[in-house]
Amino acid sequence: NITKTKDAIFGSNNIVDIASSQTATHNQERITFSKYNVQPVRIKSLLMTRIMEGYRAKRYGHNTQDPDKVSIHMTLNLTDWDVVVHYELSFVSSPYHIPMVGTAHVKIELSGSDGDFIQTVKKMFISHNNTGDNLVQQGRRISAISKIAAEKICKLLRWIRKEDYLESYLCLPGWGDINHFAVGSSFLRRHESLTVLQRYRHFRSEVLEVVVTGSSPFENRESLFGDLMEYNNGEDEMFSVLSKWATGVISERKIYFRVIVPEQEDDLAYYCIIRVQQ
Repeated sequence: NITKTKDAIFGSNNIVDIASSQTATHNQERITFSKYNVQPVRIKSLLMTRIMEGYRAKRYGHNTQDPDKVSIHMTLNLTDWDVVVHYELSFVSSPYHIPMVGTAHVKIELSGSDGDFIQTVKKMFISHNNTGDNLVQQGRRISAISKIAAEKICKLLRWIRKEDYLESYLCLPGWGDINHFAVGSSFLRRHESLTVLQRYRHFRSEVLEVVVTGSSPFENRESLFGDLMEYNNGEDEMFSVLSKWATGVISERKIYFRVIVPEQEDDLAYYCIIRVQQ
């Protein structure tokens, strides 16, 4: 049960309806939890992060006859709670950039066998206070296990939305007239606060081990001023070379950045972040 169509954005035949052995969720009601838009964003980045998190595609196709619009439905099974997260993405490519860059309209839904539990999660999600305690006080008994599970799901859903906005923010250079690579810009400062998980999710990471060598410390003893001379282990030379190679410095001797491909008339900039750890 697979249908294919020609995709003007991706330039190849792509699956529209993906058959799945898990048909139980088809008859379950899907409750909407969040809707939001992110732009600019690279559609490939959003899809890759979802796949890395364990999502699987359920549907792929066009909402309209417009060749610059595509709709993708992905699901993530939370087997511990018998809940399915539905991530629906409607992407519209920008008329001013390459087709892979544009605006994403995202809708997040939940479905599961226990409708009351889904409604509990929904009420906790839309409330800014401890909804679980309020429901208990109002006479609606919620077990401690269900409350903990609902809180974890709410945290996951908020995290998905937060990381999608971050993905959009990280690809800003080249969008608009702002120089995001300017010294001291908020864009560069944001990279200092990225967690290890965020760096792994939003960047392709490579780790290089560098061994620096300098002059022998015993050579200094032969000099009259040997006790006053600082030992050169080669680090200064390494940072000097790194500073010349990098486009700019975010944090001295810690974080550098390099613009790999400057922004083009039809594309955003490509860049990399270099972090030095000892």
